Amino acid sequence: NLQGAKLDFSNAQIALDAITAKGELGVDATGAKPAITGRLDVDKLDVNPYLPPEKAASSGGKSGTAAPAAARPSDWSDDPIDLSGLKAANADFALSANAILVRKIKVDRSALTLKLKDGVLAVDLTQLALYQGNGKGQLVVNGSGAVPAVSANFNLAKVQAEPLFNDAAGFDRITGTADTSTDVT
Repeated sequence: NLQGAKLDFSNAQIALDAITAKGELGVDATGAKPAITGRLDVDKLDVNPYLPPEKAASSGGKSGTAAPAAARPSDWSDDPIDLSGLKAANADFALSANAILVRKIKVDRSALTLKLKDGVLAVDLTQLALYQGNGKGQLVVNGSGAVPAVSANFNLAKVQAEPLFNDAAGFDRITGTADTSTDVT
């Protein structure tokens, strides 16, 4: 539905390769900056076809030798972080997935909301089912002022450690449940 500077997609059925989703999207460009609203419910999100191939472990060569200086990645950049792009639009978007597959890591039901208002991006992970455990979290990126600010708060509870570490890193020497909490500003 298009009316002037307002565009609405409702009851959309979306398919991209093996990914299927339902949702809606609205764009209102009548104000000083565009306002984007929407919701997308994905059945299974397998991102592996879109990721670069994993690097194989080195099977030859001398162990313990460092890469030449020219082959090593450079130091961190001292350039200021520019988050001015966050001021280009406002958004309120919800995303849910019944399953997510990234490399070998399997995530069950998950949901997040994304709100962008006047240069402040808040992403709330409201539901995360992961290896028989669950989690929640929030990431805030504030580009509204002269100095950018980032904060993250994540909590995981009762996650089965062995299958998670095995799928994430091929490491199967830890068993039991894991609870983690991270709060960084």
